[in-house]
Amino acid sequence: FLASLARDGDFETITTMVIRMVVIVAVIAGSRKASLWLYETTLRALFPTAYIAVSDPSYLWVMAWMAQDPSAQKQITDFQLSTEEWRQVRKSSASALRRSAETNKGGTVQNSSPSVGEQNASWAEGDIIGQIIPTYRYSIRLRHEGKYLWVKRRMSSFARSRLRTVDHIQIRTLFWQKDVLKRFLVAAHQSYFAKEDRELLIFNANRIVAKWQSPVSRPVRPWSSVILPDNMKEDLITDIGKFLSDKEVQWYAARGIPHRRGYLFHGTPGSGKTTLATAIASKLRLDIYVVNPSQRGMDDAKLSKLFRDCPARSVILIEDIDCIFPRNRGRNNVTLDGSDGEPTSSTTEGFDDIPNEPPVTPMFGGKHDLAPSTVTLSGLLNAIDGVSSQEGCILIASTNHPERLDPALSRAGRFDVHLAFFHASRAQARALFLHFYPLEDF
Repeated sequence: FLASLARDGDFETITTMVIRMVVIVAVIAGSRKASLWLYETTLRALFPTAYIAVSDPSYLWVMAWMAQDPSAQKQITDFQLSTEEWRQVRKSSASALRRSAETNKGGTVQNSSPSVGEQNASWAEGDIIGQIIPTYRYSIRLRHEGKYLWVKRRMSSFARSRLRTVDHIQIRTLFWQKDVLKRFLVAAHQSYFAKEDRELLIFNANRIVAKWQSPVSRPVRPWSSVILPDNMKEDLITDIGKFLSDKEVQWYAARGIPHRRGYLFHGTPGSGKTTLATAIASKLRLDIYVVNPSQRGMDDAKLSKLFRDCPARSVILIEDIDCIFPRNRGRNNVTLDGSDGEPTSSTTEGFDDIPNEPPVTPMFGGKHDLAPSTVTLSGLLNAIDGVSSQEGCILIASTNHPERLDPALSRAGRFDVHLAFFHASRAQARALFLHFYPLEDF
């Protein structure tokens, strides 16, 4: 048709038709974009949404919440079993897969009224604990504080780059209750890190990246089990309690002083330094963050980030701090004497059984193995009380040889209180014996 018009020389008609086609295409494209914009705007207005990437720790909070919610479990038909992270959770939940003590040969739980987790237990051998979580695209309705939320796992181009897909979840609610999103995430966080009355959470640093691993739990150390001379124990807990009080926090803030306090425990090996640190955390219900500056792969930047990521009202523990910088080496760099890259002296006194990241197997002659620590004295000092250092934490370091510490490290301001530990006296030994073997047991 256009060709015939061109042969007839009717260019005016051709121009008019082309303009009309361009206008129609533009109108269609504009209408499509406008309708899409209107749809997205309306959707955002009516259904406030939170997006959480799988790499964010809060992803685990929500997954654990759904694994513990009986209502959510009833909605899940096709599911994914996750055991990797669940092994780090302190206690099994209603949806944890576990083998009951009473199982038949087929592994079916023999219980007249089993819980959600028991209904799903089907292993005849061994103990398996895991999370039942929904598969992708299925929306799970949750009820929190009497309000509804819809959670959906998605695999899409969540990042700017469309070359890789990112696993994430979206949490939606209704526009008149948008505040419930934040309250739900707070509740999920509190539930994930909820502690039993007789439970102590211990965090260790990841060996590959500068972040804290999921915590492991240990029974609390009874305060009465720590026997120290005179009023040493009571004076110490009073001092720490005063430091953590709101009045003290306001006093520091009003004067522009960083809210930090450090304690250096020094003395003979096996005299109770780590035990006291554990008892303090148990008594005050604080979490322990174990820092090992001499571990492989550690450097000043990672150490500083680990310190910054420690939440307020927690205990930062550095054991055998004198072993970080051997005396026969320069103080500017950490060099390790062991043939395997670890210090020749023991760097742990009470947390040897805490699992850490699995060791990295060297490939092609150790090419991909972690390098020895390069933490410097300056880096350690800045991590403890630098400009960007964390505040509100209790820093506890232990050493068997305080004379080996650099004065810049042991001075007041970094370690304000020095406590000397000795072998148990006769009175202490008697008190310890009576604690573990009370007369009423005989």
